[in-house]
Amino acid sequence: MKKEKIDGRPYDRNDYGPPLIPWENGCFVCGRNGPLQRHEVFHGPYRLKSKQYGCWTTLCKGCHDKVHRDALLERKLKVIFQHRAMKTYGWDLDQWRKIFGKNYEEEDYDLPAGLPGEDGDLPRGL
Repeated sequence: MKKEKIDGRPYDRNDYGPPLIPWENGCFVCGRNGPLQRHEVFHGPYRLKSKQYGCWTTLCKGCHDKVHRDALLERKLKVIFQHRAMKTYGWDLDQWRKIFGKNYEEEDYDLPAGLPGEDGDLPRGL
């Protein structure tokens, strides 16, 4: 059965929608080039929604491992992608929570200035 497109955006052969923040400059976190791995920003019960709505990115193995061990880095990625998804799809917080369950922007920590995709640059050292 063919999956329905989200907002007219096609899926690839692995059921990933296009990334919300297209990033072709190596690892999303450190910029390193080389073998990259896909990382679904929202995992567990929200993994498939991450894939469908484009809440995924590519990371080098070192940063991918780090994201899964470093709660602060993981939350920062979640805030960045929540912000972009809400802007892209025109969602308010209630709509966001219905789909992804939680408002990550309420977390209390410092984010780097400028979110990736806003001005084309990724703040290194997330």
